[in-house]
Amino acid sequence: MVRKHIILIVLLSLINFSYCQIDNNGNLVSFRCDIVRPVFSHPEELPIFSKENYRNDMEKFYEFIRANLIYPETAKADKIEGKVSVQFWIDTLGYTTEHRIIEGVRQDLDDETLRVAKLIKFDVPAKNQGKPVGMCFSFPVRFTLEKVKPSRSSIERPANAKPKPKKVKGTSKSGT
Repeated sequence: MVRKHIILIVLLSLINFSYCQIDNNGNLVSFRCDIVRPVFSHPEELPIFSKENYRNDMEKFYEFIRANLIYPETAKADKIEGKVSVQFWIDTLGYTTEHRIIEGVRQDLDDETLRVAKLIKFDVPAKNQGKPVGMCFSFPVRFTLEKVKPSRSSIERPANAKPKPKKVKGTSKSGT
């Protein structure tokens, strides 16, 4: 009887997998018991962001990102630019969960990228053999400040400055 219980306990422990994340210094970051799910990095059918315009789906996806992204004022004031990469899980209904920054620049830019990533919902999830599957998805967001070039009309000339003479082709200073 005791032998059956030991075998049962061993089998149950094999069904429920545990995993942990360890950072670069070897420190335990998080520990969670979970049923391990398959991660599809290349499913047969990729998720569709917008059913109405599926031919230009990634264009529509990045249009959504641009429309919702707000450059943080603190980063503008400090003239901070850079690329933030975000990663998340797309479940079998197209909802995004488990968002995380995989390459950050600064906390305010990272937070804004996460905020927008949490707004994302795919109309159609990824599929394998015709069945919805979850998948891991990541994308970069590049924060760049607009470079303002002064126009010729905005450059003021001092009041006492003489206009530059125009050069005429075929003439020289010596008069020859």
